[in-house]
Amino acid sequence: MNIFENISNGYKRIATGIAIVSFLAILYFSMLPGASLAAPGGVYAASGEGIGGAIVKLVAWPQYTATTSDGSGGVPIGEYTIPEVPEGTYFITASKEGYTTNLSTVTVTGLTTVTRNFTLTPGYNWYFAEGSISDATDAYVQLSNPGNTPVNVDVRFMLTDGTVVTNSSVLPANTTGVVDAKTVLPTPSYFAINVLSDNKIGAERTMVFSAMNWGGKIVDDVHDTVGVAELNTTWYFAEGSITPDTYAYIQILNPNAYQANVTVQYMKTDGSVVTTSKVVTATSRDYFDPRSVLSVPSYFSVKVTSDIPIMSERTMVFVNMNWGGKIINGLHDTIGSPELSRTWYFAEGSITSDTFAYIQILNPNPDPATVTVEYMKTDGTVVTTSKVVGRTSRDYFDPRTNLTPLPQYFSVKVTSDIPIMSERTMVFANMNWGGKIINGFHDTIGSTRLNNTWSLGGGRVDTDIWSYVQILNPNSEAAHLDVKFMLTDGTVIPLTKTVTANSRDFIDVRSVLGPSQYGWYSVQVTSVDQPIFIEKTEVWAGVTWHGRYIDGFGDTVGSIV
Repeated sequence: MNIFENISNGYKRIATGIAIVSFLAILYFSMLPGASLAAPGGVYAASGEGIGGAIVKLVAWPQYTATTSDGSGGVPIGEYTIPEVPEGTYFITASKEGYTTNLSTVTVTGLTTVTRNFTLTPGYNWYFAEGSISDATDAYVQLSNPGNTPVNVDVRFMLTDGTVVTNSSVLPANTTGVVDAKTVLPTPSYFAINVLSDNKIGAERTMVFSAMNWGGKIVDDVHDTVGVAELNTTWYFAEGSITPDTYAYIQILNPNAYQANVTVQYMKTDGSVVTTSKVVTATSRDYFDPRSVLSVPSYFSVKVTSDIPIMSERTMVFVNMNWGGKIINGLHDTIGSPELSRTWYFAEGSITSDTFAYIQILNPNPDPATVTVEYMKTDGTVVTTSKVVGRTSRDYFDPRTNLTPLPQYFSVKVTSDIPIMSERTMVFANMNWGGKIINGFHDTIGSTRLNNTWSLGGGRVDTDIWSYVQILNPNSEAAHLDVKFMLTDGTVIPLTKTVTANSRDFIDVRSVLGPSQYGWYSVQVTSVDQPIFIEKTEVWAGVTWHGRYIDGFGDTVGSIV
């Protein structure tokens, strides 16, 4: 039985609402060097037809991977073999796009042939490792269906004790949906999130911290992030710091039916590495606190590894921090990246008298990395700078050293001679926003690729809330965009826009929707010619939220739906 069927009645509703395709994955192992197997395994549909393109692999042993036959070369569709696997017990997965990945175990002993069966059910996932609600904390799961047919959606809240609470709904075509965690869970609750749907949708999580008491100090801010569509055994974060006023937490989601053995490596600015591990129970969330193993202050990047696929985020809290003589507080959060890359993109960037930006770099490699940053400004000019980042360490670029005079507005392209990971942090220090003094932080990972279509799973505009779709066009020619805003009542608002070459631009969502349509929204951006990249930035300027004052900033990258 599929692991999600074991732990979620809501998932069963999705499975019965659409045609179920079952895969029978039969795995054959051989200990004989160079042996060829006479009886191959196979992946089949419930009808008995072979399924080509399904992937079967040992989780921690990528050299033992097979893709089922597409029927070429005389091999029947769906057949595969994985020969010559050493003795041992392994985690094993079977997966195919459009189906939920199944995780199981297999033990190989002696000269034996091993059979392992899987059942894969159609579905698409989004994962979030962080989530909490309290008297002063709210959490919202925002959903976007840019397609032309309704989608069945289960939002599954996985609590620290391993229990799962499911909210099921139907998301109409071209519509934004919002699930308020407080309508599903008791207060307080701490949880991770899995969004499961029968067709592709976008998903984000927004958290609002309104006058939160943190060790006797009042903290308020808002943060937002897109989820990840796939679990992985490795996650990277470029940014991390702990000081007397700064806290960091590495959040872990394990949605599997098995416990996860998770290891965190903190890579410091001097190149030293500190390692710690723990067990994360099945269908639950947990976290690592760097203060338990690092001295204060410490500045570091992070590598998370696990023996089974998991998901990880990093949350940071800033409690009445003295920033250049100004007292600021806030929180930021971002998903990790499962990959390193030689290229990273960021759509948003600004420096003003009250705004600071930092391009964070993680180099987890045993060799130094030569890293180049290109700042692409609104007028199409490009400013370039480079530095060497040491082995197994973190470093950063400060745009203020290269861009003058203030203010400056830009997008960023990061390139490196070896694969690295990059984030962008922004600090807003007592900024005057329409006559209101606000402060806070936001942070996001970059994107390793450009694309012609991007989605933002959710956002909000209101009298005191601003939202901006940030657009990077790093190409030598202009990009022509078709933009679709989707509201909770099914209203669709189209827009066209041109972004000049080698530059950044933005869309002010409030100006598009107008006061009569303020509230939650989602957006899909399609470039008809040049591949681009987008982010969403939000500014909460003196908002009264459940009777409490809040100001802050949120930012997230877009997703490809």
